[in-house]
Amino acid sequence: MLYKKVILTNKSHHIIKLCLLITLIFSFYLTCLGNEITYKNGWFYVDSERFFVKGVCFFENHTVDGKFTRLPLNIIDSEFKLIKEAGFNTIRSQLNSEELKLAEKHGLMVMQGANHLFFSEEYKNPKFIEEQKTTTKKIMQYSKEHDNILFYIIDNEPNVKAIYRQGEKAITGFYNSLINTVKNVQTNAVVSMASMPPVSFLDHTIFDCLSLNLYPYYPASFDCVSYSEYAEWFKNKYADGKPFIISEYGWDVTRGEHGFSENMIRLLNEQIKSGATGSFLFTWRTFGTEGKDDNNWFGIVPNNGGWDSYKAKPRNIYYDLKNYFQAIIIEPKKEEVYYKELPVEVYGTDKTGSISISFNKKIYSLKKKGKYWWTVKIPLSSAEKGKKILAVTSKDKKGKILVKKEVPFYILPEKKSLSVKITRQFRELNETDTYKAKIRVTDHNGNPIPNCIIKLGVNQTEVDVWTCKVFTGKTDKNGEYFFRYNRVKQGYFTLMAGIHGSDPGIKTYCDVDIVRIN
Repeated sequence: MLYKKVILTNKSHHIIKLCLLITLIFSFYLTCLGNEITYKNGWFYVDSERFFVKGVCFFENHTVDGKFTRLPLNIIDSEFKLIKEAGFNTIRSQLNSEELKLAEKHGLMVMQGANHLFFSEEYKNPKFIEEQKTTTKKIMQYSKEHDNILFYIIDNEPNVKAIYRQGEKAITGFYNSLINTVKNVQTNAVVSMASMPPVSFLDHTIFDCLSLNLYPYYPASFDCVSYSEYAEWFKNKYADGKPFIISEYGWDVTRGEHGFSENMIRLLNEQIKSGATGSFLFTWRTFGTEGKDDNNWFGIVPNNGGWDSYKAKPRNIYYDLKNYFQAIIIEPKKEEVYYKELPVEVYGTDKTGSISISFNKKIYSLKKKGKYWWTVKIPLSSAEKGKKILAVTSKDKKGKILVKKEVPFYILPEKKSLSVKITRQFRELNETDTYKAKIRVTDHNGNPIPNCIIKLGVNQTEVDVWTCKVFTGKTDKNGEYFFRYNRVKQGYFTLMAGIHGSDPGIKTYCDVDIVRIN
């Protein structure tokens, strides 16, 4: 019996050793695999978990000297450290292999530029196309070896006037050739283009991910279409279940630094309200030299154009964002309407130990779902209605409060909404023609809404890509308003229509119409 026991113990010992060996091999295999990047239902997934993009644009390599240079790796290393400590998890840049390794070191994902395409006017030029494809191949050859690239972009804010001259088919064909170039090197690569409102007429369905540069001006600051409504319209038109990312948002220094933090956080909440699953603040350091350059945008960290900029203390927004990122409230969305059930969803951090909410004088504890997600669902009584406030408290693993937040939202017994629909009278227009359209406002049941005040914004690209004229209208007894604009200009004519001054708690949807003027 003693001999049998010894043999049995040895077998157990070997089994344990074998299990440990298998575990080590499997762990090594997973390490070699790195991050698995996929997307579904409008979200990126990193290692099978939904990934909310907390991004910042890192364009350091071409801002310090006003030209394209590479910063010393030790400076980039310290910059990435600061970026990570602020709570960002992704940077937008075009990094070489060594810089990508530094991003990996600090746990940062990357929105990687796949070429050197900037405001091109050569969408039909075969030589230029081949040059860009060659550049893309070179960047892809080293980029594919790094598992922290979330997605690639093949262009940023394409040249609207060049598109008009060369045609929409030319740029779509050019983009398809670059997409194929990327995927020929890395089959599973996710490819996008950083778009902007003036080019929302392009076919964005060719991309794996929808990216939009959206600032608090045209159309958002002209009170014709709100920031979140425009972003939601863009998403609904093109995303079709793909991730929707705000690839740039920021603050012009001409507006002054007052309210910088408040406005950036307001825009973050507006982005979440629109259904975006992440964004990139423009920019990490001020783009251009502050007070000297025309193209000047506030950065999280100042830039005076010299190397001592890298010793400068971050602005207050650095610490405000660090606090904001501790618990990002995905649901309920700010000022959004909810009905029979209130979904609560918070994106935490590595420090998060627990999250609780206070609602209707009750305390609810959220359950952890995955590495960063905390959720709970609260049934709503049919008697509840009106504006509500949800208080969120996030604590670390020792019970210390990390952050407290409040989000206002609405509860209604039934769904209520107002929608705007633009119907243009003529399919094609020539210069000096009159643009005519019917704007109709309906409720959630399709009933027309009379006497509804609407705001309309007009943009003409050949006049100015970034300006917008604003008009006010009022629907008639049939819920309709007839709009006309005399003597349109050659280029792209855009009409945006949104509801002005609707009752709080009613969901509103805008509409946008774009026509090429020959």
